[in-house]
Amino acid sequence: MRTLATQVRLRRLLRAYGAEADRLLADPIGPPFARRKLAELAAAAREAWAEDSATVIIPSVRRHVNRALAAVDAAVAALGRPSGDPRRLADELQEAALPLILMLRSLEEVPERQLLDWIGAARLAKSA
Repeated sequence: MRTLATQVRLRRLLRAYGAEADRLLADPIGPPFARRKLAELAAAAREAWAEDSATVIIPSVRRHVNRALAAVDAAVAALGRPSGDPRRLADELQEAALPLILMLRSLEEVPERQLLDWIGAARLAKSA
């Protein structure tokens, strides 16, 4: 499975948020440039996943990554709301993105055949 592009985009998003965190904490609504940049980086991660997901043959993995990316999108979108707390949003962003990066990284190290064996796809194919 190939997920490197998605991983890179997610790491860029986290680094960009870290670089903008002080400004966002000083101004809760945040500079429009910072919000726009983070939204663009989140969109780039989703685009990378659209390409990478073609190499992922297990539907449950695709669904899991899509849910995690939706949580990333929600955290970034919430920065534009006046009620958005940048500290809480940073936590939400990290809670969605960090485990996702680790999972995607580990997927690249496990052969697809082994993943299919784990979910019992070989037994299902024989019984069909």
